[in-house]
Amino acid sequence: MFYKNPSCIAVIFAVKYLKTLEHVMARVVKSLTDTKIKNLKPKEKKYKRNDGKRLYIVVEPNGRKWWMYEYMYNGKRTPKSLGNYPEITLKKARELREKYRKMELENIPPSMLNKSSKQQNTLKNLVIEYLDRKNISDKHKKGTLNRLNNHIFKYIGDMNIRDIKKIDIVNIFRNLTHIPETARRLFNILDNTFKYASTLEIVERNIIADVDFSVLVPKKESKNFPHITDIEEMKKLLKDIENCKCDITVKTALKLAPYLFVRPFPLVAMEWSEIDFEKKEWHIPAHKMKKKREHIVPLTDSIINILKEIEPFTGNREFVFYSPRSKDKHITTDTLNRALKRLGYKDKMTTHGFRHFAATVLNENAKKIGISQNAIAAQLSHTDFKDTMNRVYNKAIYMDERKKLMEWWSDFIDSLKS
Repeated sequence: MFYKNPSCIAVIFAVKYLKTLEHVMARVVKSLTDTKIKNLKPKEKKYKRNDGKRLYIVVEPNGRKWWMYEYMYNGKRTPKSLGNYPEITLKKARELREKYRKMELENIPPSMLNKSSKQQNTLKNLVIEYLDRKNISDKHKKGTLNRLNNHIFKYIGDMNIRDIKKIDIVNIFRNLTHIPETARRLFNILDNTFKYASTLEIVERNIIADVDFSVLVPKKESKNFPHITDIEEMKKLLKDIENCKCDITVKTALKLAPYLFVRPFPLVAMEWSEIDFEKKEWHIPAHKMKKKREHIVPLTDSIINILKEIEPFTGNREFVFYSPRSKDKHITTDTLNRALKRLGYKDKMTTHGFRHFAATVLNENAKKIGISQNAIAAQLSHTDFKDTMNRVYNKAIYMDERKKLMEWWSDFIDSLKS
């Protein structure tokens, strides 16, 4: 009988075992989905999830997700990056996996892969890789990528970085002369990305290392912001702000502007998380500052009282001064300047003008207050200190004097309003 033959029985059991093993493996390795990938959260250490057939999604501690395929050659596995997710979609990653599996059958060595997988070395992918290695917030990274998409990637983002010529970069930046500060930041990112690619030997050299940015995008002449210098005119302006029939966020920002005398953007972008009521300090992060250095503003009772006025309206949200037109954005600097124009101060005063007014009055009264010119410069977030001992910037430099300065200034503004 067939079933009494030991060899036949062994074959039957072997076939059943292999089928069972295949079934178990199929259950163990479940294919990934976009939902599963999006739900993968970063951990303290890098980890990966299997999509089957040696294709993995790797999750870095900083949240970056990228595809890895284990290329098989001569019995050895060589990890190969396929690019970042979601730039390289799940569908695209699987297509690349099948492409590499065919190359394995043809016994093509790993060293030949780059010649047939140029998509992973696009400028956009390498910029993202470079940014992932920088210690920046998700919000900052998102804003940077938006600017890159608008001005750079739509022209050369999908090009392999080896195929990009210097003239391609030059032509782009020749058309960005109207936004010199943004252009400089974008140029620096590209410069660092080419350095990064050169270090990894993806390109032979940084092709824009010798490009003179100042020739491509000349600096704009510094603006003289309209500002009030007369004390009586300032008294009238402060009264007009108090009687302003504008939105509460706009009105509160204008009420704080003369007390804080910071640059307009950090003011409108103020976040509740930046305010330390216990220490009575406002910590402005570096990315919001013109000089890209963290700045501290000592807070007085008058300033805190104004913040408390708006706290019931926006205290449960991210920004102090939310835009009435958007749920997740703050008001703009133009919003404040338009409000001043409606109050009758067109060509007379801007939000930035409060800095000029404060700098003038404080410098005139420095001796009376008992503060140094350096303390005033530090509170204005300038670096033009007269002594050479403080060339290295410190966010808390002259802090005792600055607290004294802010108290005197707060009392001065209060006196103008009374």
